Formats: sequence, C-alpha cells, structure tokens
Amino acid sequence: DTIDNDERERYLELLPDPDAALLEEMSRRYPAPFDTLPVQVRSPHCWRLFVKFCFFSGLPIAEGEMHYRVKSSVVGFSHLASSSSMAQQGEE
Repeated sequence: DTIDNDERERYLELLPDPDAALLEEMSRRYPAPFDTLPVQVRSPHCWRLFVKFCFFSGLPIAEGEMHYRVKSSVVGFSHLASSSSMAQQGEE
C-alpha cells in the first residue's frame, strides 16, 4: 500500500496548480467545451483535487471524509456447504 501512496504522491506533484493561467490555457485549447462549463468551474478557487472515488456512485471522496472500503479478501459462505454439513449433522 505504501508503494501506491508513493506513486500517487509523485503523480500529484506532476499536476499543475489550478490557477487562472491553467484555466486560460484550457479555454484557449478547448474553447467550445470550456464555454459550456458552469461559471463556478471557471474559477480556480472552486477546484479541489480528489484522489479517492466511490466504487458505487463514482463520486469523489474528500480527504478525511468517512467512507467504507471493500476488503481485499472476502470470506464466503456457500449454501451448498451448509446443506451438506447439516446433512452430516443429521446423520450423527
């Protein structure tokens, strides 16, 4: 997990700061899509960087915001296994 964090930190360092110059460059390179953006998105003060996203909704998870995490290993319980063990218990 620390390798993932180190890679993430290196990647984040490469990203430009969301300032007025960046937004002007985006406006110049992509004028039609930029014109469709809401006014709030055109302000660098409204930009936040998210590195975690909800698996189900796709929405961003803010740093420090409480969220659930899926375990990497899941212990399953099979209906077939319980039926066979119940049958064995009945035979005893």
